[in-house]
Amino acid sequence: MTELSKNAQLLAQSEKEKVWREMARQIAHEIKNPLTPIKLSLQQLIKLKNGGAPEWDKKFDEFSNMLLEQVDILAQTASQFSSVASDTRSNASNINLFELLSNTKALFAGQAGLTMDIHSLEQKNMLVYADHEQLQKAITNLIKNAIQATHHTKIPKITVAVECTEAEILLIITDNGEGISPAHQARIFEPYFTTKSGGTGLGLVLTRKTIEESGGSIWFTSKIGMGTTFYCNLPLVKEDSRL
Repeated sequence: MTELSKNAQLLAQSEKEKVWREMARQIAHEIKNPLTPIKLSLQQLIKLKNGGAPEWDKKFDEFSNMLLEQVDILAQTASQFSSVASDTRSNASNINLFELLSNTKALFAGQAGLTMDIHSLEQKNMLVYADHEQLQKAITNLIKNAIQATHHTKIPKITVAVECTEAEILLIITDNGEGISPAHQARIFEPYFTTKSGGTGLGLVLTRKTIEESGGSIWFTSKIGMGTTFYCNLPLVKEDSRL
C-alpha cells in the first residue's frame, strides 16, 4: 500500500509537470508568433529609412499600426498567463449573483437565439463568494462559446438557466450546436487546447479555475450534432458571512 501510494504521488507529480511543460512550450510559441512580424517590420522600416524611400511616411504609418497590434497580442498573452498563475481568492467578496447575471443578460441583449431565465433569482438574496471580475468573465466566456458553437446551426438556440437550493446555485448553459467530439472532450479543460481558429486555449482553463476557487465545480455533457450543456455550481453564502 505504501508503494502504491508513492507511485500515485509520483504519477500525479509527473502529470502536473507535463501540463506545465506544455504550457511553457505553448507560451513560448504564442510569444514568438508576434515577435516574428515585429522583427521583420522593423527591419523593413530601417531598410526604407536608410534607402531614402519616398514612401517612408506612408510605410511608417502602416507598419506602426501593425506593430501596435502585435504588441497588444503580446500584452494579452502575458495577461492571460498571469490570470492562470494568480489566485483569484485574494480579490473575492460577496457578489449578488442576480445582479451579475442581469448585467450579463444586458451584455448579450439582441443576440439571436439566446434566452436567459434568471427570474427565479430575483426574489432571493443570492450571494456567492468570488472575484467579481473573474466570475463575470467566466460566465461570459461560457455564453460566448455556446454562441460560437451554433454559428453553423440554422436556428441557433442558447439557453441560460439557474436552479437553486438553500446551499448552492446551479448555472446551466445549453446550446444546440455541433457538439464536442469524444476525442476532444477529455482535453477540453487542458491549457492551450483549442478547436477554434485564433483561440488561445485558456478560456475554459480560466473559467474552471475561477469556479473552483469560488468553491464550486464545472462539468459538461455533449453529443455530436445535438449540442453541449455546461453546468456550474456555486455555494451560496449568508448575507452576514465573509464580510
